[in-house]
Amino acid sequence: MNDVSARQKCANALIQPLVYVAVLNCLAHRETANCIRSLLRLDYQNRRVFVINNGAEDALVQALGPLLDSVTVIQNRRNLGFCGGNNVVFRHALEDGADYTWLVNDDAVVKPDCLTKLVAEAQADGRLGLLSPVILHDTTTEAAWNAGGFFDTKSCSWGWFSDPQQAVIVQQERPNCFMLAGTALLVRTSLVREIGMLDERLFAYHEDTDYSIRAQVAGFNRRIVPDAAVYHKHHPDARPSRFACYYISRNETLLWRKHSGKLSRLRNRYWSFLSMRSALGKYADERRLQEACVLGWWHGQLGIGGEWADPNRAPWWLKLILWPRLVGPR
Repeated sequence: MNDVSARQKCANALIQPLVYVAVLNCLAHRETANCIRSLLRLDYQNRRVFVINNGAEDALVQALGPLLDSVTVIQNRRNLGFCGGNNVVFRHALEDGADYTWLVNDDAVVKPDCLTKLVAEAQADGRLGLLSPVILHDTTTEAAWNAGGFFDTKSCSWGWFSDPQQAVIVQQERPNCFMLAGTALLVRTSLVREIGMLDERLFAYHEDTDYSIRAQVAGFNRRIVPDAAVYHKHHPDARPSRFACYYISRNETLLWRKHSGKLSRLRNRYWSFLSMRSALGKYADERRLQEACVLGWWHGQLGIGGEWADPNRAPWWLKLILWPRLVGPR
């Protein structure tokens, strides 16, 4: 009996928790293929890779080629956004009994030992609900781009760290306000059962801040794992798309409507109005981006969520107050 028990303990030690990996393809077929190749080189074996496709199926199939034999492709009938797309895999994880879901951006490239280090950290502490590696700029440099961040529901403020050492200090000294980016976010399934999935009203952007706040409220910790890393394409000087401008502007307002008190929201409405006027100056030569920012801010004030119906425009009087030239000839 003792020999059998010993062998059983050894076998249990070798069993890895099941991880479902979610990669949301948003028309970046080549980047998605590169991401999948890196995931297939992981030294963590007990994982299943899902590619959620929000775009043209034929183009994705052509880009993945032989990689299709190693992944499960989920074709959405319509664009569900980052939140809705990843929630599809969350549902599979809940139904199939997976221990974790790893959300990985389609333009990320993961290091072979990344998932192993994340899961080892998670297994050591059952109250860790969210974990992330350090996000590096790209494969040509080891410089960090994102190492987590902070949120403050009283002042309606947030920010990101690029220094992993600073992030570790903050997560130790102020763990209640520490948050993680969604670039390569490992999510414990028990957390999903308790707080639900990503908020589909946000569609895309700020969903990671929202999820970190919800995890904190439920008593789950968040942690950056400094010796785990992924590469992520990031061009700080690149102009965002109209859709990014809209969702970023709208969702920050929706975020604080959801998580802050009435007085904080009122104060934030005033400061966000001033910051919006300042932000419009950055896009003074691109009226379409300005229009998207203003409309996003306005929809946030009205509590409108979900996918952006592109023909909608902000009221003329609001544009006149924020940026008078927006009501002039196009």
